[in-house]
Amino acid sequence: MITELICPQMETIITIIIPSSPSRFVITDAFIYDNQQSVRELINLGDSYAVWSRKHSIARAINDEYADTSAELGNIHTVLLAFKERMNLTLFRLRKSIEALDALIKKWKSNANI
Repeated sequence: MITELICPQMETIITIIIPSSPSRFVITDAFIYDNQQSVRELINLGDSYAVWSRKHSIARAINDEYADTSAELGNIHTVLLAFKERMNLTLFRLRKSIEALDALIKKWKSNANI
C-alpha cells in the first residue's frame, strides 16, 4: 500500500510504502531505505520534540516563555503522532540519528552498485 503523508510543520508531502498488514510487519533496513525521506522526517520531528521538551523543562511556569514552549511542544507532539499513525506503524524503533540513517543509505547504495 502506498500512502501520501503531509507534514505541515516541515511543509513536505512524502510518499511512503507500508505493508498491507502492519501488525505482522517487522522494520527492516530495506523498509528504512525505501522510506528514507519519511524516516528522516520522523527523526527530525523526534529531535525537535526533545529540544522543545528540554527548553520547556527549564522555563519557569510564570514566564511567558513557558506558555510559548508549551504550545510549540504540543504542536510538534501532534504532528509526530499523526505522522506515525499515518505510516500505520504504531510501535517501532527508528535509527537514533540522521547520521545512522545516512550510513544505512550509503551502505544500501554501495551494495546496489555491486
